[in-house]
Formats: sequence, C-alpha cells, structure tokens
Amino acid sequence: DVSDLDTANVVEFSQAFEYCYSLEKIIGLDKWVTTSGQDFGEMFSSCGSLKELDLSSFDTTNAKDSYVNPSNGDYNDKFNYFLSGCTSLEKITLGEKFSFDGDGSFKKWTFTMPSATKVNGWDGHWYDADGNAYAPSAIPEETARTYYAVNPVKPVTPPVDSANP
Repeated sequence: DVSDLDTANVVEFSQAFEYCYSLEKIIGLDKWVTTSGQDFGEMFSSCGSLKELDLSSFDTTNAKDSYVNPSNGDYNDKFNYFLSGCTSLEKITLGEKFSFDGDGSFKKWTFTMPSATKVNGWDGHWYDADGNAYAPSAIPEETARTYYAVNPVKPVTPPVDSANP
C-alpha cells in the first residue's frame, strides 16, 4: 500500500517498481500526485506478476524523453519501457492527464502486451468496458478509461422461450 507516500515533488519515478517479479497489485497509486514527474522510464518494467494498475491520477504531461537525472547526470530516454515485461497485466486504468507522449518530444510507443500463456484469452487487443477493441499502439491518450486484456463484455444469450425450446 503506497497511498501515504507524498509524491507531489517527485521528479524521477523511473524504476520505482522495476523487477518486482512477484508483485501482483499495488494499492494507492491512484492517490499519487505526479505533476512534477519528468522521468517514468522502466517504472513497472519486469513486473511479470502484476495483474492490475490504477494510474487514474497520473499526470505525465511533464514527462520528457530526454531527461537528465540531476542526482547522477544519467541521460534517460526510456519512457517506453514503462510497462515492459508486464506479461500478466489484465486491467489498467488511465486518467485524463496520462499521455505516453509526455511533453510531446517523443513518439507514441506501443502499450504493453500480456502473454497469452499468463492471461487466458488475450487476443492481442485491449478492451474498454463497452467491449471496444484497441491495438496496443492505439490506446487513446488523455482519456479516463479502464482497459482489460480480455473483453469484459459477455455475449448476450437470447432468452429461452419455454413454449418453443
């Protein structure tokens, strides 16, 4: 549970949860303030057991592709590894200020792709609650919405007419 962390002045979120192989869920990310964040590279990289993320409060509008870490001078352009290796991810919620493009200085990259062996029914698309399918590279940005690795809309079964079964 990370809901009590004060993240209002955090500039570098990179590698915060990287290599947390056994981590399945993080509680409290929806409480984080990320408006100062410039580097989100590899934040959840290699979290192979992570099943869901609520990033509804994340504001990535200040993220930069060419960010220099003030503590060590390292040059980072790894925003695209943000969810790399999240092969068990089944559900992710994004907010209206979440953008993979950050400040617009780099190209949109492909959203994470779960493994079909870890997410039963993964067909290569992400689905919203209405069942609309999106290719990983076509996830809408700056739109508050939850996406599912498997279509959450169940086919409607017509009612059975007991007089004419």
